[in-house]
Formats: sequence, structure tokens, C-alpha cells
Amino acid sequence: METTITIQGIEQKTSQAGKVYHSITTEQGVMSCFEKSISDVLLTKIGQQVGVEIKESNGFKNIRKILAKLPVVSPSQTPPSADKFAEARKEKNSAMYVSYVKDLIVSGVLPDKAIEIIKKTIAEFEK
Repeated sequence: METTITIQGIEQKTSQAGKVYHSITTEQGVMSCFEKSISDVLLTKIGQQVGVEIKESNGFKNIRKILAKLPVVSPSQTPPSADKFAEARKEKNSAMYVSYVKDLIVSGVLPDKAIEIIKKTIAEFEK
């Protein structure tokens, strides 16, 4: 997973198997790095943002690669709705209206006429 982290601190440690690695403290928690060449670069970036590739394994976050550029976080197309209830209600109402139209069509009303009837009914209730 590619992400941007801010390096807050780095500490050299030794695993239970005797392998030397670095424990990197970031705003996203503690991560580890087993490659010396990557750790050496990260040591020069304390307090800075760095684009990295992270692999999660057994609950540990391991830094595998430093990215040439910071990952671009694109803003979503539509801002999150402030009122989730209203949004959910609108979706539910739409499904209900489709069901009403279907019921009218099954009872023998032409599709265009069924849609017109439902639209008029909705307009009357929204007054």
C-alpha cells in the first residue's frame, strides 16, 4: 500500500532471530524497516513527509520502498453528506416509487401513465 508518512523518530533494534532492523515512529504508528539502504534514507528525513510503500504482515507494518514522489490523494468527486439520514431516506423513497410504478403496470396501467400517477402523488404529498 502506498502512503505518505511523517517520520517522527527512528530506533535501531534486533529481532528475536538476531536480525538488525529499524523501528520507525510515524503519525500512523510504529513501522519497521529491515533494509539498511531504506533506513539510511529515512534517518535523513526525520520531521519530514515521505512517500513509502508499506506491506502489512502478521499485524506489523513494514516499509518496503521509498517512493520517488508523494502519493497524490485526490479529493472525492462528491463531498460526504452531512445528513446521512436524509440521503438514506431519499434512496429508500426512490426504491419505493419504483415499486409503486411496477404495481400499477402489473395492474394494467401503461408505464408512462403509471409514472405520471406516481409523480403527481409525490407532488401532492410534498406540498
